[in-house]
Amino acid sequence: MPSLTDSLRKILMASRHTEISVAAEELADETRKIFAGKEAAHSNF
Repeated sequence: MPSLTDSLRKILMASRHTEISVAAEELADETRKIFAGKEAAHSNF
């Protein structure tokens, strides 16, 4: 099963529409921050 980030990257690569590309990249960045935060929270225990 493809990850959310992989799926977003496919959207970004397929899209030549700037607004969609920017939105997809921002969403991917936020997704990475969320997952990084969860990993950091688990590593504190």
